[in-house]
Amino acid sequence: MDGITINGTTTSLQAIRKLSNSLVNSDKENVRELKKKCNEKFLSQGPSSSNIEGMVRRMFQLLDPFAEINDKMCKKHELKECLAIYPSESREYIIDSLVPAFFIYKDYENRDQTLRIPEVQYFLKKKCEKKALYTKLIMYDRGVTGCILKDDMKEYIRDTLSLYDGDYFTFQDERFLNECVEHAIMKIKFFDIDKSNSRYEIRKLLLSPRIDEFENVLQVPVGVSSNWYAPAKVVGFKNTFTNLDFEDKGYLSLEEFKRLDANYSELFYERVYDIFTGGSNKFTLDHFKKLFLILENRHEHRAQKVLFQILDINEDGYLCMYDISKWFNSLKKLFTMNTEEDFPSESDFVNQLFDFLLIPPTECQRISFTDIYTSRKGEQFYGMLVNCLLYLTFENPEEPSEEAPNST
Repeated sequence: MDGITINGTTTSLQAIRKLSNSLVNSDKENVRELKKKCNEKFLSQGPSSSNIEGMVRRMFQLLDPFAEINDKMCKKHELKECLAIYPSESREYIIDSLVPAFFIYKDYENRDQTLRIPEVQYFLKKKCEKKALYTKLIMYDRGVTGCILKDDMKEYIRDTLSLYDGDYFTFQDERFLNECVEHAIMKIKFFDIDKSNSRYEIRKLLLSPRIDEFENVLQVPVGVSSNWYAPAKVVGFKNTFTNLDFEDKGYLSLEEFKRLDANYSELFYERVYDIFTGGSNKFTLDHFKKLFLILENRHEHRAQKVLFQILDINEDGYLCMYDISKWFNSLKKLFTMNTEEDFPSESDFVNQLFDFLLIPPTECQRISFTDIYTSRKGEQFYGMLVNCLLYLTFENPEEPSEEAPNST
């Protein structure tokens, strides 16, 4: 790639790096003011969200004035025809925004690249949201690097949380705001920091469900802990941890940790305790939160890597028969304590696991991390090996599953 072309003008990468370096070494507030002006220009180039909604309503009225709103359908060529009455800039903005959506629905439900009005509205809404998020994130990029450094990421989180419920943090201790910032950065860092462990790529943050969830925390009412980043969630973790810490040591012993949730096996608690503490025998609040982070995000690659490490007892890089036998015995003990259901034999249990992942057990006698992750069944697989309720949902798929022990 030789450079970046905008409106027919090409800027070399060398010139961009030179500009970026000069910005990095400039006064931070002046750089932000410059970017603010650039953002205003950037946002003014497309139609407003209210104009977009009006264009979409008008478009579907022209297509079919009598059908119910959710039944109105549109093809790509019809989209262009219906928008012909609008200025070219606004028209092209909507068309360019929806072309990927038409491609997604090419073969979906034999729809032949047609979109319903709720789908059009959804994709355009997401485009506006991502555009607004982009202009927000680049304010924390010290140059034109496309990345946000660790300290600047904390500043973004602090600035956003400061807006929670208007003046919520105005009446809170500064230490609590700092605690909420550290709590938020824990999740974003765990999943989204780059391999150098020093920065976050903006292009990846725009696609991150963690950032979407974080931005949505401003809509969460005070006292509600449904969002990881909500202040009530932080308080809930502290209260649960404190209730387990009988002696107010600031950490949990293994026996205290095991009191968290009776549906998880002793072996699971022992493996988590050993791996997370590194033999220090001090299970801290951060360790506690990390466990919930992993259990609540079992579908994520990073979380599955940790779960696989926990299950791999002999640390040979596979779940071999030795590991599976250990988890079978721990789950059977837990299962017979908590339910009156019959538990399968070990051979039937092994066959269940291999059948679930579509692996012939007679051929390899072991399961790799890749086997689990590529099966797209990792979330259920890891859950059912350590939790008796999740094992029941494996046996009876129609029943709802528990995601993680309750922290609040």
